[in-house]
Amino acid sequence: MHLKKNTGYHVLQREYAQIIGSLKFLTNYTRHDIAYAVNKLSKHTSNPNESQCTALKRVLRYLKGNMTYDLHYNGYLSVLESYSDAN
Repeated sequence: MHLKKNTGYHVLQREYAQIIGSLKFLTNYTRHDIAYAVNKLSKHTSNPNESQCTALKRVLRYLKGNMTYDLHYNGYLSVLESYSDAN
């Protein structure tokens, strides 16, 4: 969806902002697949309109449909190694 700046009908900004905050938490910790959509929707948090709410509902329906998807880690400790060249 192409999201545009709100010039007319206002929706409940507080609820919109709360849902965006929850989605950002999910994006940071468990659901990286929705990061792009949440980022685009969060730009309109201060003044959302009906099209942003429709897109937000679409993301929530996507999450509801994919609730059984998850990541499985094996029981082994993994070590993260990093190297850098100072030149």
